Amino acid sequence: MQENCSDLIIVDALLAQAAEGGAKGGHYLLPMLEESGFIVCQQSQAQPVWRLSCDAGCVVGLDLGGTKLYGALADMSGRILAERSEPTRHDGEEATLEQLTSLVRDLQEEAGKKAGGLRAIGLGVPGFVSVETGSVTLSPNLSLPSDFRLDSRLSSLFGGCPVLMDNDVNFAVLGEYWRGEGRHLFFSGQERSRGNGSLAFLSLGTGIGLGLMMEGRRVRGASGGAGEIAYMPAGTDPFRAARTTFGGAYEDIVGTPGIRRRYGEGNVSVREIFDRAVAGERKAATVIDDTARQVAVGAATIITLLDPQAIVLGGGIGSRAEFAKLIMEYTAELTPVQPRIAISRLGQRAGVTGAIMEALLDIRRAMLRADTSPKRGCDMENREYVGSGNNASAAPPEVDKRAEAG
Repeated sequence: MQENCSDLIIVDALLAQAAEGGAKGGHYLLPMLEESGFIVCQQSQAQPVWRLSCDAGCVVGLDLGGTKLYGALADMSGRILAERSEPTRHDGEEATLEQLTSLVRDLQEEAGKKAGGLRAIGLGVPGFVSVETGSVTLSPNLSLPSDFRLDSRLSSLFGGCPVLMDNDVNFAVLGEYWRGEGRHLFFSGQERSRGNGSLAFLSLGTGIGLGLMMEGRRVRGASGGAGEIAYMPAGTDPFRAARTTFGGAYEDIVGTPGIRRRYGEGNVSVREIFDRAVAGERKAATVIDDTARQVAVGAATIITLLDPQAIVLGGGIGSRAEFAKLIMEYTAELTPVQPRIAISRLGQRAGVTGAIMEALLDIRRAMLRADTSPKRGCDMENREYVGSGNNASAAPPEVDKRAEAG
């Protein structure tokens, strides 16, 4: 099953309806969802109503950043039942694993009996994530050894529960596509039935990242490095910058350290620089304006190479309305094509929402491709997870009408 399969979209809608008020109608996927244990049928006088089963289970999404670890636990429709964040530990890879494990268990305890059994974990990390080996490289904010299998180690601590790991911004774009800006752009009318749409998520904060959804599919690249815009050649001499950079030449300019360096006043935070710019300080305003111009160069590069329908700005810096407005204005001066540029609708939840989505979509695909009624749970011997469920918000009512059309 591909991510743009209409069945995935409709299952998402049906589960959201089942969780929020009850799914009605006669769509052919409802019996499959019931047989898989994710919904239960409650017969009413008028028509049957399917509701989310209390035994359906849950998934956890984790967004591991250089400064903060954010986690959330969601039911099989994607409703978040518990969430929390805490500063990221930097005392070795074993400590990172211990922190992730502790957070998952804290979320389970907070959700209590509402959660049910843990069915999958989505884990977003900054850096290149190899699909083949699960190794994490080029992650200067975490410094994880490339041979440290964070996903398999975490899985073993939860009885073999599947752990799906990817770059954090890849998850952010997935979350924004299904539950943020993309939901409003691509999941209406005919486009919803196709599940198409191209969206770029540009994360601006301490680090810089780019997530890409093209025609409804994430773009990872040959080595998992697609969208690593931090390493885009930048500066007056990009070759010299490439030899001296730590986190990437472009990140050195538009990331938090670059902004603070250009401002040049000791321990002043980027938040303070923005506040001073808003208050009318000329020096701060000049630095912010220059940064917006540099970000616009990156946005224009994305537009000319990929021609997305939308660019979503996220992260601690990108989500600031006054900064986003400047980026939009400068980008318009550089490109003949003007896609929609918007601020993330999910904010700090983008990455963790995408991690939840990854887990839920994986479970749902397994159900849809099963030749017979899928078992529920994790097959420990084959390490093959089967079952179903999905994402995180109410579905448009038109789904039921399309469902009747088959």
